[in-house]
This record gives sequence, structure tokens and C-alpha cells, in this order.
Amino acid sequence: MRRWHSLLYLSLSFAFKTVPRLTRLSSPPIFYRPKQTPLQSKNRILHGVRSMSVRADGGERGPRGAEGREIEGVCAIMVRVSGVPGGSAEEFCDELIEQGADTASLEEQLGEGEEASPIFGSLSAGNIWNKVTVKVYFPPDSKAIAICERVAAQVGIDEGTSFKAEEVETADWVANIMDSYQPTQVLPDLWIIPEWSEPKDLSARNIILTPGLAFGTGDHPTTRLCLGFLNNHQEVVKGKSVLDMGTGSGVLAISAALQGASRVVGIDVDPISVAAAIRNANLNNVQNTVTILESKESPELEGFDLVVANIHMHVLMSLKDSLGDATKPGGTLALSGILVDQIKSIEDAFASVGFGAFESKEDEGWVLLRATKL
Repeated sequence: MRRWHSLLYLSLSFAFKTVPRLTRLSSPPIFYRPKQTPLQSKNRILHGVRSMSVRADGGERGPRGAEGREIEGVCAIMVRVSGVPGGSAEEFCDELIEQGADTASLEEQLGEGEEASPIFGSLSAGNIWNKVTVKVYFPPDSKAIAICERVAAQVGIDEGTSFKAEEVETADWVANIMDSYQPTQVLPDLWIIPEWSEPKDLSARNIILTPGLAFGTGDHPTTRLCLGFLNNHQEVVKGKSVLDMGTGSGVLAISAALQGASRVVGIDVDPISVAAAIRNANLNNVQNTVTILESKESPELEGFDLVVANIHMHVLMSLKDSLGDATKPGGTLALSGILVDQIKSIEDAFASVGFGAFESKEDEGWVLLRATKL
């Protein structure tokens, strides 16, 4: 599977620069999203992307500075923290995000002659390497080394760790956007095409996106599950009204519109995602069908034939009443962002607001849960 997250973490080439003589790093790295169920694809887990931005005209930018301004030249500071005990890595990354870091990643750190140990499954189950290197990205005006040293002392890992900072140039960021995202076949008849690429199969349905600005480029299992659901259940899409809650890149809203939905509304709390989704809707010429709104400006939503929400489990739980109100009686709800062991909790929560006839489909440990409003 292509590394959908590589853009968000600037250049994966940084992972293999300036490696100490007696130490090597295994690949691929692990990424996290702090204090939430990990966004996970095999042994890659996202951790804390929160500083992408776009211009008003939808053009790309690199990371933002502390005031949200666009950066020219240096767009981030990357600090490499070596010698971090695996058991303390998650707490260390969480606290770095709390202290202003934009992203953090882990890579196994091995001594000479040691074999790499692929990591699969949940970190909460204790699946982590003994020793790791943490790479953490900060806005360019941050006191990055000082923050890392302070957090390391706070979590008790300052002994035996080392810190090295380097600047990340905007040119590197833009080059990696182009290099990291290529046309991707998500389903037999569905491709996700980066804006700068040409479709490989003109007979297929091609969704054009500007990647990297928001979650949802078709690589993650939850996005694939939702796209597959829309593709395989035309009876709940064509000619129907669709709400995409947590629209991200807008890929699900766009897919619904391309499959003949009569009206599509995409909602997101993040203004960056809203701007990206609007741009992507225009790229696919569905702007007359798709309306993208920031949640704070959205009206009371109700009466949709189909409601899709690909969001973390704890957010789904907090939105169950709103999602129930948005789905008309007899309407369909499709939820993802759920792990297999969370199905029962989600079913119980949504049964309490009037849903039943639950069905599930799994992809790499992630689940799409379908329900009907009774």
C-alpha cells in the first residue's frame, strides 16, 4: 500500500539521512494521532497532524507557523530524538503534540546486526519496539530542541537520549507532494487521481483530489470501506440526499455526487478541510450538487436518505444524537473509523437513538457498520 501519510510528514527521505554508524533504522515508521484510537494501516499509525493550510483560492501550502501564516523557505523544524525507550514513546509523543509539535513519528532503532521487527496491531496492546527514534516536526518559529528536552525530562527519558534539529525547506515539501501521490486504484472501477496526474483508465470513475490537505485519499481502510459501500449500494445513493459528516478531503461527498446523488452536504469542524473539500468538489465539477460547510455555520441537519460518517469512534459516540436526527426514518447510516472490537459499543450506542438492522464489513481490522433508522 502506498504511504498516504508521507506527504503529511514532509519527506520520508529524512528518515534515512544522517544515520549513526552503529545504528540503523528499520522501515516503515509508525505514526500516531494523540489520545485517540490510532488511525492505523498495517504497521503505520498516524499521530497528530494539525498544521496544514490552504490559500483562499485552494492552492497548496506547507505547514503553518504559530499564527497560521504561510511559510516561505523553511516550513518546519524537524527534531530527531534518538534512544527513546519504546514503552515511553507514546506518552512522549502525546506530550510533544500538547506542547506545540505538529506531527511525530517513531522508527525502530537497532544495534549493529539486529533484525528489524515489524509491528502490527494496537500499540495499547504493548506492540512496540524496545528502542525507537522519534522524529517530531514543529512550526519554524518554535524552540523545538528546548521543547523536546523539557518533555523528555518530564516523562523521565532524558538520560540516554540525544537531540538533533534540522530545517525543512518548502521546496522539499512541494517536491514530496508530487512524488508521494500517484494515481491509486481503490476499487476495480474507481481511481483516486492527484490533481497533477492523468487518469490511467478513462473508462473508470476517476476522483481528482489535491492530496495532503485533509484526510481521505483512498488509501486508508476506512476510506476504502466507505467508497466501496457507496459504489456497491446504488439503491441508497442514486437520486438520494446524502450527508457526509467529517468530510475531510470531500472524497466521499464527491463519490456520492458522481454516482447520482441528488443533493450532498459535507460537514467538517476543520476550516482547512472545508477549503480542501470545496476545491476538490470544483475539480470534479460537482459543486452544484455538493455543498461543503464548516460545522459552526451548518444549519440543523435532518431528513437525509443516507448519512455517512468516517470519524474516530469516540467522536461517533458523541455525535450519535446528531447523526440520528440527520437520518430520516427508513434512511441508512454508514459508520466507519471503527475497530473490530468496538462494534458492540457502537451498535449499542446507536440502537439507543433509533437505529437497527446492523451489518458490518471489515478491512484490515477496521469496520464499516451499516444501520437503518427505524
